[in-house]
Amino acid sequence: MTIPPEFVSTGGAVALQPVAVVRKTPTELFWARLRQDKAALGGGVVIILLIVIAIIGGPLAEHLTGHPQNTPYNQMTDAFGVPKGPNSQFWFGADASGRDLFVRTMYGARTSLFVGIVASGIAVLIGLVVGLTAGFFGGWVDTALSRAGDVLLAVPQILIAVGIVAACSTTKDGCLGGLLQPWLTVVIAVITLFSWSYIARIVRGYTLSLREKEFVESACRRREQRPDSRYRDPPQPHRPADRLLDAADPHQHPLRSSALVPRPRRPCRRGILGLNPHRRFRAV
Repeated sequence: MTIPPEFVSTGGAVALQPVAVVRKTPTELFWARLRQDKAALGGGVVIILLIVIAIIGGPLAEHLTGHPQNTPYNQMTDAFGVPKGPNSQFWFGADASGRDLFVRTMYGARTSLFVGIVASGIAVLIGLVVGLTAGFFGGWVDTALSRAGDVLLAVPQILIAVGIVAACSTTKDGCLGGLLQPWLTVVIAVITLFSWSYIARIVRGYTLSLREKEFVESACRRREQRPDSRYRDPPQPHRPADRLLDAADPHQHPLRSSALVPRPRRPCRRGILGLNPHRRFRAV
Protein backbone atom coordinates (compact mmCIF):
# COMPACT_ATOMS: atom_id res chain seq x y z
CA MET A 1 0.00 0.00 0.00
CA THR A 2 1.40 3.39 -0.98
CA ILE A 3 1.40 6.14 1.64
CA PRO A 4 0.48 9.59 0.30
CA PRO A 5 3.47 11.96 0.37
CA GLU A 6 1.70 14.50 2.59
CA PHE A 7 1.61 11.93 5.42
CA VAL A 8 5.38 11.13 5.24
CA SER A 9 7.76 13.21 7.38
CA THR A 10 11.38 14.05 6.48
CA GLY A 11 12.68 11.05 8.47
CA GLY A 12 10.53 8.58 6.58
CA ALA A 13 8.02 8.02 9.41
CA VAL A 14 4.32 8.41 8.95
CA ALA A 15 3.07 11.75 10.32
CA LEU A 16 -0.62 12.02 11.11
CA GLN A 17 -2.15 15.36 10.29
CA PRO A 18 -4.45 16.87 12.94
CA VAL A 19 -8.12 16.70 12.02
CA ALA A 20 -10.37 19.56 13.08
CA VAL A 21 -13.56 18.27 14.70
CA VAL A 22 -16.51 20.63 14.40
CA ARG A 23 -18.93 20.33 17.28
CA LYS A 24 -22.62 20.70 16.55
CA THR A 25 -24.76 22.98 18.63
CA PRO A 26 -27.88 21.61 20.36
CA THR A 27 -30.02 23.34 17.75
CA GLU A 28 -28.17 21.64 14.89
CA LEU A 29 -28.50 18.27 16.61
CA PHE A 30 -32.23 18.86 17.08
CA TRP A 31 -32.85 19.67 13.42
CA ALA A 32 -30.67 16.77 12.28
CA ARG A 33 -32.68 14.30 14.35
CA LEU A 34 -35.98 15.90 13.38
CA ARG A 35 -35.24 15.53 9.67
CA GLN A 36 -34.73 11.80 10.22
CA ASP A 37 -38.10 11.35 11.94
CA LYS A 38 -40.73 11.20 9.20
CA ALA A 39 -43.66 10.89 11.60
CA ALA A 40 -42.61 14.03 13.48
CA LEU A 41 -42.27 15.94 10.22
CA GLY A 42 -45.72 14.85 9.11
CA GLY A 43 -47.24 15.82 12.45
CA GLY A 44 -45.51 19.20 12.32
CA VAL A 45 -46.92 19.89 8.86
CA VAL A 46 -50.43 19.04 10.05
CA ILE A 47 -50.10 21.29 13.11
CA ILE A 48 -48.81 24.20 11.04
CA LEU A 49 -51.65 23.72 8.55
CA LEU A 50 -54.25 23.77 11.33
CA ILE A 51 -52.75 26.93 12.81
CA VAL A 52 -52.80 28.65 9.42
CA ILE A 53 -56.42 27.61 8.87
CA ALA A 54 -57.38 28.90 12.32
CA ILE A 55 -55.77 32.28 11.64
CA ILE A 56 -56.83 33.00 8.07
CA GLY A 57 -59.47 30.33 7.43
CA GLY A 58 -62.47 32.37 8.53
CA PRO A 59 -61.85 35.50 6.43
CA LEU A 60 -60.78 33.35 3.49
CA ALA A 61 -63.96 31.24 3.61
CA GLU A 62 -66.07 34.38 3.93
CA HIS A 63 -64.34 35.85 0.87
CA LEU A 64 -64.76 32.67 -1.21
CA THR A 65 -68.43 32.11 -0.43
CA GLY A 66 -69.52 35.71 0.07
CA HIS A 67 -71.44 34.72 3.19
CA PRO A 68 -70.70 36.54 6.47
CA GLN A 69 -70.57 34.26 9.48
CA ASN A 70 -73.59 35.73 11.32
CA THR A 71 -75.87 36.46 8.37
CA PRO A 72 -78.96 34.16 8.19
CA TYR A 73 -80.28 32.94 4.82
CA ASN A 74 -83.93 32.03 4.79
CA GLN A 75 -83.59 29.95 1.64
CA MET A 76 -81.47 27.42 3.59
CA THR A 77 -84.36 26.51 5.92
CA ASP A 78 -87.73 25.01 5.05
CA ALA A 79 -91.13 26.11 6.33
CA PHE A 80 -90.62 24.23 9.59
CA GLY A 81 -87.20 25.80 10.26
CA VAL A 82 -85.25 22.65 9.42
CA PRO A 83 -81.89 23.51 7.78
CA LYS A 84 -81.15 22.19 4.34
CA GLY A 85 -78.11 20.16 3.32
CA PRO A 86 -74.96 21.21 1.43
CA ASN A 87 -75.13 22.61 -2.09
CA SER A 88 -72.88 24.50 -4.49
CA GLN A 89 -73.16 27.76 -2.51
CA PHE A 90 -73.29 26.36 1.04
CA TRP A 91 -70.55 23.72 1.13
CA PHE A 92 -71.35 22.44 4.65
CA GLY A 93 -75.02 23.37 4.60
CA ALA A 94 -76.60 25.72 7.13
CA ASP A 95 -77.49 25.67 10.82
CA ALA A 96 -80.95 26.11 12.37
CA SER A 97 -80.72 29.88 11.88
CA GLY A 98 -79.77 29.61 8.20
CA ARG A 99 -76.11 30.65 8.63
CA ASP A 100 -73.34 29.18 6.51
CA LEU A 101 -71.76 26.29 8.44
CA PHE A 102 -68.55 26.28 6.40
CA VAL A 103 -67.76 29.89 7.28
CA ARG A 104 -68.68 29.35 10.93
CA THR A 105 -66.50 26.25 11.11
CA MET A 106 -63.49 28.16 9.83
CA TYR A 107 -64.06 30.90 12.38
CA GLY A 108 -64.62 28.31 15.12
CA ALA A 109 -61.15 26.86 14.52
CA ARG A 110 -59.71 30.15 15.79
CA THR A 111 -61.64 29.80 19.06
CA SER A 112 -60.59 26.17 19.45
CA LEU A 113 -56.93 27.11 18.94
CA PHE A 114 -57.15 29.83 21.57
CA VAL A 115 -58.80 27.57 24.12
CA GLY A 116 -56.32 24.76 23.50
CA ILE A 117 -53.23 26.95 23.83
CA VAL A 118 -54.40 28.75 26.99
CA ALA A 119 -55.72 25.63 28.74
CA SER A 120 -52.65 23.57 27.85
CA GLY A 121 -50.30 26.33 29.01
CA ILE A 122 -52.02 26.63 32.40
CA ALA A 123 -52.16 22.83 32.81
CA VAL A 124 -48.44 22.49 32.01
CA LEU A 125 -47.57 25.22 34.50
CA ILE A 126 -49.59 23.62 37.29
CA GLY A 127 -48.30 20.14 36.44
CA LEU A 128 -44.68 21.31 36.49
CA VAL A 129 -45.04 22.96 39.89
CA VAL A 130 -46.89 20.02 41.45
CA GLY A 131 -44.62 17.38 39.91
CA LEU A 132 -41.39 19.14 40.88
CA THR A 133 -42.64 19.77 44.42
CA ALA A 134 -43.79 16.18 44.94
CA GLY A 135 -40.66 14.62 43.46
CA PHE A 136 -38.19 16.90 45.22
CA PHE A 137 -39.56 17.02 48.76
CA GLY A 138 -41.03 13.51 48.96
CA GLY A 139 -42.58 12.32 52.19
CA TRP A 140 -46.04 13.51 53.10
CA VAL A 141 -45.88 16.28 50.47
CA ASP A 142 -45.37 13.71 47.72
CA THR A 143 -48.13 11.52 49.15
CA ALA A 144 -50.67 14.34 49.37
CA LEU A 145 -50.01 15.72 45.88
CA SER A 146 -49.85 12.28 44.27
CA ARG A 147 -53.13 11.19 45.85
CA ALA A 148 -54.80 14.42 44.69
CA GLY A 149 -53.69 13.67 41.14
CA ASP A 150 -54.89 10.07 41.42
CA VAL A 151 -58.32 11.27 42.52
CA LEU A 152 -58.63 13.46 39.42
CA LEU A 153 -57.56 10.55 37.24
CA ALA A 154 -60.12 8.23 38.82
CA VAL A 155 -63.24 10.42 38.61
CA PRO A 156 -65.46 10.35 35.49
CA GLN A 157 -64.08 13.41 33.75
CA ILE A 158 -66.64 13.83 30.97
CA LEU A 159 -69.60 13.57 33.35
CA ILE A 160 -68.18 16.10 35.81
CA ALA A 161 -67.07 18.43 33.00
CA VAL A 162 -70.57 18.46 31.50
CA GLY A 163 -72.04 19.12 34.94
CA ILE A 164 -69.68 22.03 35.64
CA VAL A 165 -70.32 23.63 32.25
CA ALA A 166 -74.09 23.24 32.63
CA ALA A 167 -74.07 24.68 36.17
CA CYS A 168 -71.94 27.68 35.21
CA SER A 169 -73.89 28.44 32.04
CA THR A 170 -77.36 28.81 33.52
CA THR A 171 -76.90 32.51 34.29
CA LYS A 172 -74.82 35.36 32.96
CA ASP A 173 -72.95 35.65 36.26
CA GLY A 174 -71.52 32.14 36.00
CA CYS A 175 -70.52 30.34 39.20
CA LEU A 176 -68.11 30.73 42.13
CA GLY A 177 -69.10 34.34 42.57
CA GLY A 178 -68.48 35.21 38.93
CA LEU A 179 -65.01 33.64 38.81
CA LEU A 180 -66.06 31.17 36.11
CA GLN A 181 -67.94 32.99 33.40
CA PRO A 182 -69.98 31.13 30.78
CA TRP A 183 -68.43 30.23 27.45
CA LEU A 184 -64.61 30.36 27.13
CA THR A 185 -63.65 30.81 30.78
CA VAL A 186 -65.49 27.77 32.07
CA VAL A 187 -64.27 25.62 29.17
CA ILE A 188 -60.63 26.57 29.84
CA ALA A 189 -61.11 25.91 33.58
CA VAL A 190 -62.58 22.44 32.99
CA ILE A 191 -59.84 21.40 30.56
CA THR A 192 -57.14 22.65 32.94
CA LEU A 193 -58.72 20.90 35.94
CA PHE A 194 -58.56 17.47 34.32
CA SER A 195 -55.25 17.86 32.45
CA TRP A 196 -52.60 18.92 34.97
CA SER A 197 -52.53 15.55 36.77
CA TYR A 198 -51.09 13.73 33.72
CA ILE A 199 -48.24 16.21 33.42
CA ALA A 200 -47.61 16.17 37.17
CA ARG A 201 -47.13 12.39 37.19
CA ILE A 202 -44.62 12.54 34.34
CA VAL A 203 -42.64 15.41 35.89
CA ARG A 204 -42.65 13.69 39.28
CA GLY A 205 -41.20 10.53 37.77
CA TYR A 206 -38.39 12.43 36.04
CA THR A 207 -37.67 14.36 39.24
CA LEU A 208 -37.40 11.15 41.27
CA SER A 209 -35.02 9.63 38.71
CA LEU A 210 -32.83 12.73 38.57
CA ARG A 211 -32.67 12.97 42.35
CA GLU A 212 -30.87 9.61 42.49
CA LYS A 213 -28.35 10.34 39.73
CA GLU A 214 -24.62 10.18 40.40
CA PHE A 215 -23.99 13.88 39.80
CA VAL A 216 -26.61 14.76 42.42
CA GLU A 217 -24.96 12.47 44.95
CA SER A 218 -21.59 13.98 44.08
CA ALA A 219 -22.92 17.50 44.57
CA CYS A 220 -24.31 16.50 47.96
CA ARG A 221 -20.96 15.05 49.03
CA ARG A 222 -19.05 18.12 47.90
CA ARG A 223 -21.44 20.36 49.77
CA GLU A 224 -20.98 18.38 52.97
CA GLN A 225 -17.18 18.54 52.64
CA ARG A 226 -17.04 22.32 52.35
CA PRO A 227 -15.42 23.98 55.39
CA ASP A 228 -18.25 26.47 55.73
CA SER A 229 -21.05 23.95 55.24
CA ARG A 230 -23.69 23.91 57.93
CA TYR A 231 -24.70 20.38 57.02
CA ARG A 232 -21.52 18.49 57.75
CA ASP A 233 -21.39 15.81 60.41
CA PRO A 234 -21.76 17.32 63.88
CA PRO A 235 -18.63 17.09 66.05
CA GLN A 236 -18.31 14.32 68.60
CA PRO A 237 -19.97 15.57 71.80
CA HIS A 238 -17.84 16.01 74.90
CA ARG A 239 -18.11 12.87 76.98
CA PRO A 240 -16.39 11.75 80.17
CA ALA A 241 -13.29 9.60 79.81
CA ASP A 242 -15.11 6.43 80.79
CA ARG A 243 -17.66 6.98 78.03
CA LEU A 244 -15.21 7.29 75.15
CA LEU A 245 -15.01 3.54 74.73
CA ASP A 246 -18.74 3.39 75.23
CA ALA A 247 -19.28 5.77 72.29
CA ALA A 248 -17.14 3.58 70.05
CA ASP A 249 -18.66 0.25 71.13
CA PRO A 250 -21.66 0.44 73.46
CA HIS A 251 -21.63 -3.30 74.08
CA GLN A 252 -18.40 -2.98 76.11
CA HIS A 253 -19.95 -0.69 78.72
CA PRO A 254 -22.77 -1.58 81.10
CA LEU A 255 -24.37 1.88 80.79
CA ARG A 256 -24.82 1.74 77.08
CA SER A 257 -28.35 3.14 77.25
CA SER A 258 -26.97 6.71 77.16
CA ALA A 259 -24.18 6.06 74.68
CA LEU A 260 -23.89 7.77 71.34
CA VAL A 261 -22.99 5.71 68.31
CA PRO A 262 -22.46 6.97 64.77
CA ARG A 263 -25.49 6.56 62.60
CA PRO A 264 -24.78 5.20 59.09
CA ARG A 265 -25.15 7.90 56.49
CA ARG A 266 -28.30 7.83 54.45
CA PRO A 267 -28.30 8.48 50.70
CA CYS A 268 -28.24 12.21 50.06
CA ARG A 269 -31.55 13.34 48.65
CA ARG A 270 -32.56 16.83 49.61
CA GLY A 271 -29.25 17.90 51.05
CA ILE A 272 -28.24 19.42 47.72
CA LEU A 273 -30.24 22.52 48.63
CA GLY A 274 -29.66 22.27 52.34
CA LEU A 275 -33.15 21.05 53.22
CA ASN A 276 -33.96 18.65 56.04
CA PRO A 277 -30.40 17.75 57.14
CA HIS A 278 -30.12 14.44 58.98
CA ARG A 279 -28.53 14.15 62.40
CA ARG A 280 -25.84 11.53 62.37
CA PHE A 281 -25.85 10.52 66.01
CA ARG A 282 -28.54 8.63 67.88
CA ALA A 283 -28.86 7.40 71.41
CA VAL A 284 -28.96 3.66 72.06
